[in-house]
Amino acid sequence: MMKSWIAMLVVCVTIFAVTDIALPGKYNEAPELAAAVKAGKLPPVEQRLPAEPFVAHWRSKEGKIGKYGGVLRRAVWDASAAVSIGDITKLILAKHSYNVGLYPNVAKSYEMKDQGREWIIHLREGLKWSDGHSYTVDDIIFWYEDVQLNGNITPAILPKLMSGGEVVKFEKVGDYTLRIRAKKPYLLENTTVLHYMAARYPKHYLKQFHARYVGEAKANELAKKSGFASWGQMFLDKADLHEGSNPDKPSLEPWVLVQPPPKDPVIFKRNPYYWAVDKAGNQLPYINEMRYTITGGPELVKLKALTGELDFDEIRDIISYSTFKNAEKAGRIKVFRWGTTAINAFQVEFNLTHKDPVMRKIFLDKRFRFAVSHAVNREMINELVWLGLAEPWQVAPYETSRFYNERLAHTALKYDPVKAKKLLDEMGLDRKDADGYRLRPDGGKLEINFISQARASFHAIAEIVMENLKDIGLRTSFRIIDPGFLIERREGNDFDAALIMQSWGTNEGIYLEGDVNHLVAVRQLSFWAPEWVNWYHSEGKKGVKPVPDMIRAMEAFDKARSTLDPKEQERWFKVIT
Repeated sequence: MMKSWIAMLVVCVTIFAVTDIALPGKYNEAPELAAAVKAGKLPPVEQRLPAEPFVAHWRSKEGKIGKYGGVLRRAVWDASAAVSIGDITKLILAKHSYNVGLYPNVAKSYEMKDQGREWIIHLREGLKWSDGHSYTVDDIIFWYEDVQLNGNITPAILPKLMSGGEVVKFEKVGDYTLRIRAKKPYLLENTTVLHYMAARYPKHYLKQFHARYVGEAKANELAKKSGFASWGQMFLDKADLHEGSNPDKPSLEPWVLVQPPPKDPVIFKRNPYYWAVDKAGNQLPYINEMRYTITGGPELVKLKALTGELDFDEIRDIISYSTFKNAEKAGRIKVFRWGTTAINAFQVEFNLTHKDPVMRKIFLDKRFRFAVSHAVNREMINELVWLGLAEPWQVAPYETSRFYNERLAHTALKYDPVKAKKLLDEMGLDRKDADGYRLRPDGGKLEINFISQARASFHAIAEIVMENLKDIGLRTSFRIIDPGFLIERREGNDFDAALIMQSWGTNEGIYLEGDVNHLVAVRQLSFWAPEWVNWYHSEGKKGVKPVPDMIRAMEAFDKARSTLDPKEQERWFKVIT
């Protein structure tokens, strides 16, 4: 519905970019680490870095090499919330500006074989976790086999890495060489879950909490003593995915947790084994510490930001934008509008595979969906909720993407309730009850119940949307429900419609990834056609067979994913749109 953004309050100290500049033979390190080496508490920097460190630009805004030292101050309002330094580390990254393609990160290189059915990933030899233990292929296999594919840890309802109806296979070729095999050509650059999770699970530490390695009985006994209902829950707690609550877990991040919440402040310190250097051979990061003050409330976070007590923070509250801009004029802070990968701040998704055949037929009629789109007053939402800073946009690639489609992005955006009413009348929803609400074709009451999870601004937007739909004769309700229950409703195909934010549209490669595609019914987390998704992933054995147009889109999607040629990908993507 609306292109979204986040206001960020930033004192710009570093930026990050890739380079292939040759390295000197000797590396430099932070003074405090050099002192620890001299005292015999750490091995020399050359022994802490991998044989081929990741080379990056970490430089000031003016382009100068950074200096070691300092503390970066931030704030968090909820002591129970996980505090993360940003989840920088990935196995392999997409190119900058979210273009399709890859560049090495934890992995130093990769090879594609058999038209994308096989991938070989080479890790950086000698790369270490923050406790000095080697990071190898065993850690990746541990995550994939013992976490991702283990139902006690990862629920079956969450998407797996699939290809041609089969789970993608991971094989260890050597300590630093991983083979990935898929039934059909597989686009490695768009396998987000692999690149993120593969660098989060140190086997040498986490196996002590896993039933496969200590036995079911011992794992459950340990979980019970620790206050958990199952060993799977205990494992997830110890695994600490966002690395903001368990200081005992080794990390690959540039800063590691040393003082977790509820202690105040929450402190992250430089990782002495961090595996990246700048172009001058200085081991990164430059900054000594990250400190998060626990404020007890979001308003206090904003107050600290306004008074300049924080060096950097993000304020996901557009209502405060003008206040922060005034503070900027006073010279206390700098305010930046931060674009996110979520192209839409709010989506309306109707269940096209509804259990009720009458409701299903209504939702499948594109005149109904066009009517709803024309009924929504996006300009009102923009002015009242987004202070005029957003832009109406359909669920479609952003204009900087090679997949951008102007028609798709701007279809049915105009607020036109007269046209909306006409479309509903044309499709046979012209009869109304005594209260002026439209009736179903079978004479029954037409009521659409929207479900959602709590998100900033959702209530305000939902109220406007509900009123807009009332104006064209549609009876609706809106209810916030627990995220777990929301998943159950989707998995059970037991809902009418959802108000959701899941459109990661500025990452152009993401449209070729099954886990996050919003234009073809292949996404296992989608609300708009869950039974079509089941049909696709089971190759017709489960779910509901889609309409012919969607089947053609699915075929085009598969062909787009089956080639690594960008032009071929774009050609098949045009068939979808």
